[in-house]
Amino acid sequence: MTTYIVDDKSAACDSMWSDPDGVRCDVPINKYLYIDQPIDGVDLQPCLILYSGDYEQLVLNQSFKLGMINIDQYTVAVDNYRKLGRGSLSYVSVSLDQWTPDRFNCQSELGVLFDGSGGGMAFTHYRDNYCVKRAVEHAIENDPKSDHEINYFYRALAGSLVCESFAPLDVDMYNEIYKHTEELHQALQSGEMGVGMNKLRYAGCSTSPAVEAQSFSTSHLLDQQVKELAKNKKLKQQLLESNVTPIKTKKITPKKMDSSAFSFSIV
Repeated sequence: MTTYIVDDKSAACDSMWSDPDGVRCDVPINKYLYIDQPIDGVDLQPCLILYSGDYEQLVLNQSFKLGMINIDQYTVAVDNYRKLGRGSLSYVSVSLDQWTPDRFNCQSELGVLFDGSGGGMAFTHYRDNYCVKRAVEHAIENDPKSDHEINYFYRALAGSLVCESFAPLDVDMYNEIYKHTEELHQALQSGEMGVGMNKLRYAGCSTSPAVEAQSFSTSHLLDQQVKELAKNKKLKQQLLESNVTPIKTKKITPKKMDSSAFSFSIV
């Protein structure tokens, strides 16, 4: 399943992926994207993004945010997989410097953002305890399809950060996301030539066996991505202009899908 919940100073989520039959499976992609410091060639600034939804949409969103595919490729890919019934996605993206959230397709009550099949359960518990970590633990204890580990992040008033289990993006995970993006492209090509989508290793996998993120319109999703991209570019420029000393960045060799990738729309 997926449970994620974010308040004004902290965030938490579980770690379980399920196959289309609801059986736990090991998908080598995190259900989050944790950028702990700026990355050379990537506009995305330090942030934490928590996801729920279909494997295909989650990978494509991470790939786009990391600059592996452009907006046109992302548009085609998102729409194609929606046509194939893989149209579930929600997320909350929180900047680490100010803890300001950008959200897409998630639930919100009393200033708390949450989603996933266990999101409502977590929020109910949160109202009595005001602790996102305990809220996710409660969801795990009450749903046999939920499981550890719990990923937890806390931003103190002084600005110090406490991180438990969230793994910052590194070269290996960056390359893994790129590999899965290639596989999603190849699966569409194979499908066009008559090979079934079941040839894709993780086709239909979800962060939950139940519907946990509502379907969305492609235009709504793209509008949100354009806004966030412009925001990140502006923030990056402001940081460059305001720092006398060079900003420490993470060195990851950028990868971009060929312009021919995700270039056709399926019927």
